[in-house]
Amino acid sequence: MAPSTGTLEVMFGQVESGERKNMSPIHVMSRDEQDVEPLAAKLDKSGILKVTRGYGESQAPRTPEELRQKVKLLGHTYIFVQLKYPNRDSLREINPNLFNKYVDYLLGEHVFGLKAKDANSMVRRCHHRRWSSY
Repeated sequence: MAPSTGTLEVMFGQVESGERKNMSPIHVMSRDEQDVEPLAAKLDKSGILKVTRGYGESQAPRTPEELRQKVKLLGHTYIFVQLKYPNRDSLREINPNLFNKYVDYLLGEHVFGLKAKDANSMVRRCHHRRWSSY
């Protein structure tokens, strides 16, 4: 699973500018998901207008497995970013295992599998219905 060129361009731009931002799962796209390369225009510090690839949008993850695939894709995206910027200290500690641990935590007993007791001390499973909020 390889990230789309649009997703990579956005990540490269964030690393170059030093202003990394959290990306929504709908903006992390694979090559298979992105049909058209979206374009974005922005002014750089010297006032020059640059046209770059922008965010595309895919569907938000609807199931735990779709969320797992999006997080895995984000991990792959960071591998590409590390290959392009091998000397960036802020990227050295990031690896695919970090993303695997994160998604395991989200889908594990402390978040998705959380169980709570009701007024009668009966254990109820808390079930998240909206994946798009992650």
